[in-house]
Amino acid sequence: MRKPQLMGFALFTDDPSGKDLQPSAKICDVISKWEQTLKEMHPGKNEGGRIVRLTYKSRLCFRSQVKGETERERLLLAYQVNDEVQQGHFPVNKELALEVAALMAQVEHGDLDRPSASSPTGSPQPKSQLILLQALERFYPKRYKLDCSSEQLRDLMERLATKWSVLRGCTASECVRIYLTVARKWPLFGAKLFNA
Repeated sequence: MRKPQLMGFALFTDDPSGKDLQPSAKICDVISKWEQTLKEMHPGKNEGGRIVRLTYKSRLCFRSQVKGETERERLLLAYQVNDEVQQGHFPVNKELALEVAALMAQVEHGDLDRPSASSPTGSPQPKSQLILLQALERFYPKRYKLDCSSEQLRDLMERLATKWSVLRGCTASECVRIYLTVARKWPLFGAKLFNA
């Protein structure tokens, strides 16, 4: 990865202690500081279930940063944008949502195994169905799945499978490049939107 000033990525935390910590460049220092603060705020026996969630993401997206972007930066940015798509903070219609979900599924799982032509039903095998369901869960906007009947969900899975199958043979880096090319066409790409 490039120097932080050139790429815009930074380490963020959802520190449950409530204190505003200044993270260091080393992740072990961040974890140690968090544990130390937690012990100071809650002396005595600490429950083991409390954990800190560290997130490494791009905080600034400038067009000038695109030049010289590494494969890893593009991959991280694609996952970050996908999280915004899934949460409904990035505008996509249902058709585009399926296409970008298929791209991310291809990045994560590779080629989709479809049933052979000799398959008696022609419907996806149970393993394929599970992968399709997971892909919908991880990469498709939640708002478009609300109030879906089981039949509509099956139709959605079949449409995703069709779009995913078109990507057969595409490498992860090609899919990420396509994904970010589509995402960067949105004028507010890189802006953080909040509900108001």
